[in-house]
Amino acid sequence: MSGLPILDEAAISVNNISGYDILSGISTWKLRQVAFFADGTAYIFKYSSQEEFYRMYEETFNNIVNSFV
Repeated sequence: MSGLPILDEAAISVNNISGYDILSGISTWKLRQVAFFADGTAYIFKYSSQEEFYRMYEETFNNIVNSFV
């Protein structure tokens, strides 16, 4: 999705809506993209950060993704 190497990927489901979670990055930068598809519309959430700060706000991003309805 971004041209960066994929570090991890998984099919997910939040509130019975199927989605896809991709973590990509390089040694100094990470990008996580979560996409949901519902009623013909794609909803894409993105979180990017320098590697050293990534974990600082990862839980906040997870809360946002898990609140998707």
